[in-house]
Amino acid sequence: MRTELLALVAVALLAMSPALAHEGGIDAKGVVKAVTAERITIETPKGERSFALTSETSYARGSAPARREDLRAGERVVVHARERGGRLEAIAVRAGPARSADSSR
Repeated sequence: MRTELLALVAVALLAMSPALAHEGGIDAKGVVKAVTAERITIETPKGERSFALTSETSYARGSAPARREDLRAGERVVVHARERGGRLEAIAVRAGPARSADSSR
């Protein structure tokens, strides 16, 4: 009985860990409309959303590191953000992997 209870608690904690790690952040998936040094704006299924970019914002293309300058209007991204000081601040911006010349055919 005790072993079953411990197993149940362990499963419950593991199930909760992604939510705890997420810390109540905001995830938005969409297409880049515009990106500047200070802000990224994306079109999501629920409408347009803008996020402040900071020196702490990280960027990736697929699993490789990227830079803000690598982002282009029209490409799909996922933005993980938090609310800070009454604004949405991007923590991480992840674009899809770069297309090869062969995949554009």
